[in-house]
Amino acid sequence: MGVKPKILAIYGMSAAGKDTFLNHLSNNFDLNKILLTTSRPPREKEIDGIDYLFKKKKDILRDDNFLWPIDYNNWIYAIARESIKNDKINVGIFNLYWMKKLFEDNDEHFDLMAIEVSASDKDRLMRSLRREKNPNCDEICRRFLADKQDFNDVEFNCAKKEYIEKHPNKIYELPLQGLNFYESFVNWTKERINNE
Repeated sequence: MGVKPKILAIYGMSAAGKDTFLNHLSNNFDLNKILLTTSRPPREKEIDGIDYLFKKKKDILRDDNFLWPIDYNNWIYAIARESIKNDKINVGIFNLYWMKKLFEDNDEHFDLMAIEVSASDKDRLMRSLRREKNPNCDEICRRFLADKQDFNDVEFNCAKKEYIEKHPNKIYELPLQGLNFYESFVNWTKERINNE
């Protein structure tokens, strides 16, 4: 096998700061931003080809150029194979299903570095409410409660534990709390990304 693509995989609960961290990395480092594909309609301020590739559900499911399609509330999400480059560090936001797949890959096809972004429940709820002009409170509550359940998934946590045992220096936690939010990830980035 040739060169394995390097993937800097960002994951965490909703409104933990994943998008802000991803944008910081993309704007300040020469990284390839992995563009995810979804069948859901764009949210306020999301732009096709910048934030996501917005495609029809049937197009995503019948095309093998997408990695690991998954259904969330009748919307399909997938990773476009063409968005992963061999000559750069690829950075993107990954859901727990994709993280489990990457952990199980055990660096066979991808050279993985995982970053779990976290924030307090209060900060996450406040960010969710401020994210849109007219937030859908039912959806915010659904995502918030689903995250609690998803992050306790036994299969995911077993895959993560096994990966950490084999690769202890390739998974990090990034707590983004309150007013020091921006400073937290700037300092984290300086300490780790510059050493890659």
